[in-house]
Amino acid sequence: MVVFLLTAGHGTRLRPLTNFLAKPTLPFLGAPIAIHALNPLRSLDVTEIVFNTHHLPDTVRNCITNESLRRAFKGCSLERSKIHLSSEYDQILGGGAIKKAESLLSAHENFWLVNGDVVYLPNPQTLGRAWQEHCRSGAMATLIVLKDERVGKQFGGVWCKGKGVMKFSKKSVPGTDGYHFTGFMILSREVLAHIPPEKEINLLYDTLQKQIDTATTSKGPFPVRAFVDDGYWFETGNWPDYLASQSRVISLLEGGPTNPHLKDLKELLTNWHRPYGYQLKAGPEGTLFSNAAASSASAAKTKFSGCSVLNFRPELELPKKMRDCMVDSLDWLHDNEVRARIPDVIEMAPGQTPIGATSSNHHLKTRELAGLKEITDAFVFVESAD
Repeated sequence: MVVFLLTAGHGTRLRPLTNFLAKPTLPFLGAPIAIHALNPLRSLDVTEIVFNTHHLPDTVRNCITNESLRRAFKGCSLERSKIHLSSEYDQILGGGAIKKAESLLSAHENFWLVNGDVVYLPNPQTLGRAWQEHCRSGAMATLIVLKDERVGKQFGGVWCKGKGVMKFSKKSVPGTDGYHFTGFMILSREVLAHIPPEKEINLLYDTLQKQIDTATTSKGPFPVRAFVDDGYWFETGNWPDYLASQSRVISLLEGGPTNPHLKDLKELLTNWHRPYGYQLKAGPEGTLFSNAAASSASAAKTKFSGCSVLNFRPELELPKKMRDCMVDSLDWLHDNEVRARIPDVIEMAPGQTPIGATSSNHHLKTRELAGLKEITDAFVFVESAD
């Protein structure tokens, strides 16, 4: 089984953070989002992973490595998967990325296409059952979808009759049921013949919708199907949603020890944060996720509010107050040239934090953190060798 992981996007709504790190490499509870995107596939027999690059490709190449796979997916087929890179140096291709990688995909009758910037916790049985159903159906595509009241209001949807997809649209379609697309789909290699080479496309609207319309006109079988899941999908498109989603997951982890949707996530976090482990805290002041730093004296002296995510060595001295901040050493990133380009502090809400009073142009050094009374809405990069 092969997986194509889409990791070439710009992540513009998360600037300035994505000026230095590609969105799929941003940490989510300490592990890169791209690793979270692969995690729902951990129980399947994945043998190959293809990923594409365009924006900040060196950060993505540092993230999706054999070392990262072994660290995250110990004991799973993903741990041993062969990795292929498909570079889109000159032009980002969107859905056309799979056409560029046709030589890597066409040997497989079916393959997974996964958005590399999503955090999704499916029912543990969903993806395996969806794969089996897709292979039996002969469909060109099967999309994994969820019910979500925001479909047709806040964002577009997949509009279906039964299991057949009728339309992709931002507006509701009479006589259909609307679902949210999770970013996971299964494709038949047949789809490759319908994608023009070296052209940026939207796979849903430019390719699959045409196949749906043709089949509807000829009264043929549904070429695109939906498989409905009852899991959780988390928005990470902008800084407030990125933090809020991590906060929600922290609350789920702390409050739902028997929730089957959390099993694979717990395995990932346990593997990723060895040997220190991780700790969770959810309360009226907010949520806190931390690895070894949670046991340090300095962290114990800090008052956290909003959503705070700490993933660094415990010796670091922290400000007296932290609100809506992430502190991470990015320990998977081994390229020193790439690390040198990342500022120590990246303000995500300029003008709303006291950082500027201490240092200009985001050049506050981590050693200066202890001298601050408070830090707000910021991503702090910790040099582990500092």
